[in-house]
Amino acid sequence: MARLVKIQSDDPVLGRIQDQLVGTLNPALRSLDELSSATGYVAAKYMSASGQSLASGTPTIINFESRDIDTSGAVKIGPSWAFTVPVGADGIYVAAAELTMQPGAAGNFTARIDMGGNANWGDIIPVTNGAFAGVSVFAMAKLSAGQTISVFGRQITGAPQSLFPDGSTNYVSIFRLPGS
Repeated sequence: MARLVKIQSDDPVLGRIQDQLVGTLNPALRSLDELSSATGYVAAKYMSASGQSLASGTPTIINFESRDIDTSGAVKIGPSWAFTVPVGADGIYVAAAELTMQPGAAGNFTARIDMGGNANWGDIIPVTNGAFAGVSVFAMAKLSAGQTISVFGRQITGAPQSLFPDGSTNYVSIFRLPGS
């Protein structure tokens, strides 16, 4: 199965190219949105470049404020950021996230993905005083409509620390396995 990505653009030429590609794949459909609906393809990728602050010792929901892909409008942005499984899209979901903390005090840093209420922790990364710290976490679970996926960051340094303000180092990707 080919991977489909809708490019967000105001360029009418690009829009026509996308529509022609969709028509080539399935002439009965008029747009990538219709193709996503017809195939059950669900995917989202969000990034954070805000430099969100994390209190020491407290797991904090990461607000990925910038959308790259969201085929079903399943994400709620803000302090309680969450991907909600759409109605009719039950199945096996995969989520992967990467977080990078700015240089600060020594301690440790980790991330977790909650899928349908189950916590999946990443490795605990030791943080050297004055150095960047990055952590990746991956999770997979069978989810039903209405269940949510959220990403948390947790650092223990004794003081608030911030994520590095760059969306290429702070992101989450979520997708439903085809046919699940």
